[in-house]
Amino acid sequence: MQCIQVKVYYQNGVLDVFNLNQVEVGERAKKVVELNMGSEHSFRFDRLEEEGLRVDTFFYDSKVVSEEQGGSVWEVIKDIFVGRANRDHSSILFLVAPEDLHEVTHIVVDGEKLVWRFGNHLINGIKFYNHQEMYLGENLGSFAERALELYKKMQTLHPLYSDEELAVKIGVPAVALKSIIEHAVLMEVDEVGSEDDLPTPATIGTTNIELDEAGKVKSVDSELLEDLSNLMDDALDMLTS
Repeated sequence: MQCIQVKVYYQNGVLDVFNLNQVEVGERAKKVVELNMGSEHSFRFDRLEEEGLRVDTFFYDSKVVSEEQGGSVWEVIKDIFVGRANRDHSSILFLVAPEDLHEVTHIVVDGEKLVWRFGNHLINGIKFYNHQEMYLGENLGSFAERALELYKKMQTLHPLYSDEELAVKIGVPAVALKSIIEHAVLMEVDEVGSEDDLPTPATIGTTNIELDEAGKVKSVDSELLEDLSNLMDDALDMLTS
């Protein structure tokens, strides 16, 4: 029987492995279920921060329920009445508690990394990948570069959204997104500073000294020369007196 494998990695070295098999209906349900035709595992990454790693399981019952029993499960296909299987909630699994999320480094479902840690924050890969595919396409940059590019794109599309709202939308914690933005701004300032690091007049009191490209004195105004001359005269007077 094919199953879904979930791996949860922790900072302390612990690895939890879960194998989610086909949903088995309980004894009570078996009395009214004709056949479990299919199983569904719904990973609620949208509630990750509040509830931890939650998985809702469902089964599909082939037993047709009449309208008198509250069902409207018939469809007419080419003049044939076809029964629609009922979708029933089987159970809720909590694989990681909210209080344990701070120890999680990443979560892998069937070999695909869907949650990972960026600094002190967990990134919701489902939200992030979805928006990346929609607005960026294939992007081979680092996560921080992609997050910043996605943030700028979403900011253009949703100008009335706050940074916090945009962060929630793309699956990046607001604090982490703020850190990425601030780092990018500092990098831009450094780049501009290195490019525009040209000689500028240096001020000593009210006197200007102009430097050349090597940082040497290129010219000094007459006011400074006069002050230096007066200082030398005073020094000579003190030596000869």
